[in-house]
Amino acid sequence: MNKKWIALALAGVMSLSMLTACTSTPSDGEDPQTTPPATEEPSQQPSDTETPTEEPTEEPSEQPSEEPDTEATPAPTPDSTPSPTPKPTEKPSEKPQPTEEPSEAPGGDVSVSDIWAAIEDAGEQPDLMDMDSLLLTDLYGMDAEADLVEFVAKMPLMSANVTEFLIAKVTPGRADAVKAACESRVEALKGGGLYPSTVELVENYKIVINGDYLLFCIAENADEVVEIFNSYTK
Repeated sequence: MNKKWIALALAGVMSLSMLTACTSTPSDGEDPQTTPPATEEPSQQPSDTETPTEEPTEEPSEQPSEEPDTEATPAPTPDSTPSPTPKPTEKPSEKPQPTEEPSEAPGGDVSVSDIWAAIEDAGEQPDLMDMDSLLLTDLYGMDAEADLVEFVAKMPLMSANVTEFLIAKVTPGRADAVKAACESRVEALKGGGLYPSTVELVENYKIVINGDYLLFCIAENADEVVEIFNSYTK
C-alpha cells in the first residue's frame, strides 16, 4: 500500500518537472504562435490627436466706444447741384370789399332800439322823455308787460308839444289790442284841449303793423319815420 502512494508521489513530481520545462524559454525551433505576445505598456506620451481640455477663458466684454462710429454710417454727400426751390405762386391781392350793413329779412328779429336810433338820426326831434311800462299802461290803457315783448316809448317834456312815439315788438296775437290802445291814446289827446298848431299833427298820426312789430307816431316827419320802420321790419 505504501509503495503505491510512493509511486503516485513520484509520478506527480515528474509531471511537475515536465511542466516546468515546458514553461521555460522556448528553443529556436519552437512555434512562435504558441508563445503569447508580450503585453505592451501604454505609451506615456500623449497622442497627437488628443487635444488637452482647456478651461474657457472669459474675455472681458468690450465697452461701447463713446466716440461715434464715423465709418459705419458715412455722412450723405450733398448734391453738388441742388434743385431750385420753387417760388410760391403769388395770389393776386384782393381788394377789400366795402362793409355792407346787414339787410333785415321781413319779419326778422330786430331790436326796437336799433329802429329808434335810426329814427333819431333821420331828423331832429323835440325834447322827449322815456315812458316805462307803468306810465305806458296808464296812458294807453293796456297791460304793457303782458302785451309787449320789448318797446321804446317817448313822450314830450312840455304839454305844448304832442310828438309821441311807440315802437314795440308785440306779444304774438296781441297786435290788434295794442293798436286799439294807440287809437284810444289819440282820442285822449284830442279831448285834452290841443293848441291849434298841434291839432293837425295829432290827426295825421301813423299806426303801422309788420308782423309782430308795431309803430305808433305823432311827428312832423311821420312819413319818413314809417319808411325807416318798414326798412327794418318788412
